[in-house]
Formats: sequence, C-alpha cells, structure tokens
Amino acid sequence: MKSKQALLILLKEALLEGTWFESGLCHLTRFLDVSEAEKAKLLAVLGDNPKGPGIDFFYFPKGEIEPRIEYLDELIKKYENR
Repeated sequence: MKSKQALLILLKEALLEGTWFESGLCHLTRFLDVSEAEKAKLLAVLGDNPKGPGIDFFYFPKGEIEPRIEYLDELIKKYENR
C-alpha cells in the first residue's frame, strides 16, 4: 500500500493534469489508479486535515485549482518521512 505522502503526490499530479478535475479533491480521488483501500486512506487524510470552515462542503471555492495545490503541498510536507 502506498504511503499517505505518495497518495497525496498522485492526487496533486492528477489535479495539475486537469483532465478529471470538476469540483473537488475528494471527487478527483475516484479517478486515481489506486486500490479502494488507498482511496479510503487518501480520503481519510483529507478529512483529517480540513482547510478552514468549508464552503458548501468544499474547503476551497469551486473550480479554483491553485488553493488546492497549496493545500496538497502542505500535506505532502506534513506527511514526509511518515
């Protein structure tokens, strides 16, 4: 099973690619080429690290990629060497 950091990196790469991004990071996890257990692990990481109070169930304004990239960079650093 991939580490939390590795899964976050995959999510960031998918976000930067832009092909599957529609609304949020949780939705984007559906398109990653990882096991269901790894998707659940990644969703747990996102859920355990909320960014602000949320906006209509989103941590960020809909459609804005840059704040999501910054958030993922923070999490990638947080889970480094874990």
